[in-house]
Order: sequence, then structure tokens, then C-alpha cells
Amino acid sequence: MKLLTALLLMFTLAACSHSDDDKKPGASNPKGEINDDSTVDPNGKEVLQNVTDYSVCDAGNATSVQGDWKIDQASEHFFLSATFRIQNGSVTLTNVCSTLNHSLTARVTSSARISSSSIEVLEAKNDNEKISGHDFNLACDAALQPMRMNYSFQGSCLVLSQPGSAETMTLIPAH
Repeated sequence: MKLLTALLLMFTLAACSHSDDDKKPGASNPKGEINDDSTVDPNGKEVLQNVTDYSVCDAGNATSVQGDWKIDQASEHFFLSATFRIQNGSVTLTNVCSTLNHSLTARVTSSARISSSSIEVLEAKNDNEKISGHDFNLACDAALQPMRMNYSFQGSCLVLSQPGSAETMTLIPAH
């Protein structure tokens, strides 16, 4: 979990938060059941766990970084789907943040240099979306920061790493 969190922060994948007055223990999120023993950080916030289905990595061999790639994370009451659209000259990050009855989307696009082995985000971009009602608050952020990430493929999946680091983050194709 620490490895995934560190890589998400390196690529500045954004934070999402919510509060619901009517949370029900064991309630399901849009992607299915999540255990009641969600990890909580020292500040009392739920920590998202990677729930990405990596079995799709075995379904072929990717040959181009250009396309849509995603990672899914969830806690007991929250679901985040982060999708990266990598195109010649740009990277778009779309975060869809969902709780039991509400969903919110944050999206940013930055210019980028794409080479045969790296992606370099050239501009800082941030989008913060919020909604609230009488019994809930939901915030969804998407952010990209200037940096370079190396990439490789594992079957049909995209593996990102920061230069000089052995840590990786694997994204699946977003169809």
C-alpha cells in the first residue's frame, strides 16, 4: 500500500474526500463489497486500497503508451477511478470519485513530451470539484505536476516508475 501511495503522489494523482452522515458499515460501493476493516490514517481518514483487476495484464501485449490507462482504489465508503489519457503532446488525468449515492469528476490536461521510454509532464494543472448537501460533502481533485516518468509494458498493462527508483505503479487499459 505504501508503494502505491508513494507512486500516486509522485505522479500527483489527486485526493478525494467525503463525509456522509448516513454511512452504513459494510455498505457496497459501485464496484462491489469492500471489507469493513478499511485502513484509517493517523488523521482518521480512510486510506484507499488498490482494487484494480490486474488479470487483464495477461490478455495481450501493449505496444503503444498512447491510449487510456486506469487504476481503481476503494475504501469501505469510497471509490476512486483514475484514468490517464496519454496522447502525443498531452496527458489528461480524470478522477471519478464516488461514495454510496454521489459521484464527482475532476479532470486536468497538461502538455507532455512522450518518448519511446518516458512521459514528461510539462505543466502543473489542478482541478478541485466539490458538492455538498444536507447530509454529505464530496471533494474530488485531479492534479498533474511537471515531472518525468519512465514506462514499460507488462503484457497489456502500463508500468510507470520514477527515474532512479525501483518502485512502480501498474495501470490497466481503460476500455
